[in-house]
Amino acid sequence: MPDSWRVVANPASGETFTFIETAEETGGLRVVTLIDLAPGGGVSPHSHRAEEHFECTAGQVSMVLAGQERTISTGEEVTVQPDGMHGLRNRGDVPASVRVTIAPPGDFERTMRALAGLARDGRMVPGHPPRVNPFAMAYLASGDGYYMPPLPRWLYRPLVGALGAIGRKPGERILAQYDAKP
Repeated sequence: MPDSWRVVANPASGETFTFIETAEETGGLRVVTLIDLAPGGGVSPHSHRAEEHFECTAGQVSMVLAGQERTISTGEEVTVQPDGMHGLRNRGDVPASVRVTIAPPGDFERTMRALAGLARDGRMVPGHPPRVNPFAMAYLASGDGYYMPPLPRWLYRPLVGALGAIGRKPGERILAQYDAKP
């Protein structure tokens, strides 16, 4: 796999993913990625059905775990169980890095490539509604049992699943566009 395929930058979130082990390489057991976070970069609290193991490899990151914020520094590790609410942010003024292992990997790689591509193309800009078919976005969110407040989980997942079913075709077109190997 070419190196350019392994590195995915998302300017909207301030994250750069370097895929160390892909789902294909692990036989679908896990994906391992190094996430470089620019100052201010990160993701809001969310959950999904995979277990995630985080290891801070450089700098410090603020993690929200089950509603509580804590800082992890180089060498510290945290495991988030499936459906555990978590968020990650670099609140410092220097870059930080976190190695993340996700098991099972689900559609994580494809989804991160699609979201990064949409952001690079100006279709996802922080503080503005995405300029993307909302049903396609629901399709991207529904693949791995993703959940993000404020709707309650019991409503969010069936609603996003139903909307995602409508957005399957445009969602697959987005995945194909941004997940195509060079």
